[in-house]
Amino acid sequence: MHRVGLASTEAENVVHVTAFMAVPEGAAVSGRGSIMPKYLIQASYTVDGLKGVLREGGTGRRQAVERMAESLGGRVEQMYYAFGESDVYVVVDLPGNVASAALGLRVSAAGGARTKTVVLLTSEEIDEAVRQEVEYRAPGT
Repeated sequence: MHRVGLASTEAENVVHVTAFMAVPEGAAVSGRGSIMPKYLIQASYTVDGLKGVLREGGTGRRQAVERMAESLGGRVEQMYYAFGESDVYVVVDLPGNVASAALGLRVSAAGGARTKTVVLLTSEEIDEAVRQEVEYRAPGT
């Protein structure tokens, strides 16, 4: 865990209190000081998208993805190419679901790839979810 916060100063009889928060290792912090959600973007290239990869290479496409994430206030943590149903897996920190939706819409509308987005949760978020009181009745009971 890292600690982030504001420096404390004292001037003209005003004391500014330093506020720190625990930030999990590798987590990105937004400009507003909150921890950004993590997303797993799975992309499958179209024929035109594959032609772009052949022309630009893998690092060229990674740079384009990094610029896109940064334009939304986020950052790419990792990007992997893969065999199988999806051609690319990107772990990205974004300010929230609206930014994630914007990313998916732009990529898909451009026609070079189709995306699927998975919201990733930390162990601490699952712990918090477990503590939530939920009223639920299973079907048929």
